[in-house]
Amino acid sequence: MKNTYIACTNMVKQNNIQGLSTSADAHLIKDTEWGAVVYLTQSEYGNAQKESEEDSGVWNNSYCEGDVSEIDGTSYCTTRTGMVGVSKDDSTVKTLVKQGEKTENAGVITITYKNPDTEGEEKIKTFYEYWTGNGVKGSTTGTIYGIYDLSGGAWECLASYNSSRIVNASVQYFNNTVALKHKIIYHVELPEPSEVGYAKYQSVYGNAKWETSLQTSDNHRSSWDGGQSYFMDRLWRFRRSRRLFWARLLVSIYIYVR
Repeated sequence: MKNTYIACTNMVKQNNIQGLSTSADAHLIKDTEWGAVVYLTQSEYGNAQKESEEDSGVWNNSYCEGDVSEIDGTSYCTTRTGMVGVSKDDSTVKTLVKQGEKTENAGVITITYKNPDTEGEEKIKTFYEYWTGNGVKGSTTGTIYGIYDLSGGAWECLASYNSSRIVNASVQYFNNTVALKHKIIYHVELPEPSEVGYAKYQSVYGNAKWETSLQTSDNHRSSWDGGQSYFMDRLWRFRRSRRLFWARLLVSIYIYVR
């Protein structure tokens, strides 16, 4: 976590590739900031999910441009920001490009590939870039001006942690170096389980845990959109919101886990 935070602050160094001003406030996102984004997404101002509209809400970024390492032969997946598939729940598949073809035309990427698990059966995956008619559905506002990639991808680490846990290098760094405005500190004493910690902070509004879950912390699907809700317990230090990779059942922008 220390290294992740430093990488974020380095984004505003002199001559940074992002083109950001050195006075910009670059930092690792906190609970309250993530919460504000996902809560407003489900409001009248955002790309809200509606029960009556199956494809409403933020679409999953399922882009995966697979390849095989020339060093050890293992397969890996290269993702691309701001992409969506042909449907909201489009799942991620390792499309081995070396075994197929990829075309790009007017914001549409089509990968024809052969899946080793289906004995070489040829398949096609289609993806849309962020600015296309389908692409904007992956945004929190449903327009190009929203935030992308909240659904799909990998773990999102947050600058929110349990200060009562045994101190390691990252906790020590956050305690001593990171400004208070750039972190959220919880105090979950040993040996409190997850449910106790959740109840302790349930009256704290603004981080969108209490607001977007069924008022419980049970590691099941009690957050909106079937997302996991698991408050930090005695074993965990930093909070993470998760954007799972493989199936829409678990891909939710409202997930929070320890």
